[in-house]
Amino acid sequence: MNHHFGFKLKIGFPIAVLCCAGSFLFCVSPQDKNEENPVLDKPNPNPFSLGNSKFKNGSYSEAIEFYSRDLDVNPDNPSSLNNRGLAKSKAGDETG
Repeated sequence: MNHHFGFKLKIGFPIAVLCCAGSFLFCVSPQDKNEENPVLDKPNPNPFSLGNSKFKNGSYSEAIEFYSRDLDVNPDNPSSLNNRGLAKSKAGDETG
């Protein structure tokens, strides 16, 4: 009587797995998909945030440029001054 149970289990389980996987893919938001560089996805990211993003990626010369742009607008921003100095150090610029 229960000889059909094995057949249903063999077919039903893969179908259930596929349905769950498909549902998961539809639930993932675009923000979750692009965690690598969320700052660059914003419409108008500020130079400080762009500098941080470039610094994290190891693009120190680009980070220096963005921190300098932020300092043009916010000359007393200690975070931009500090981070620009760190980026210069990482880039090999020992003169500061």
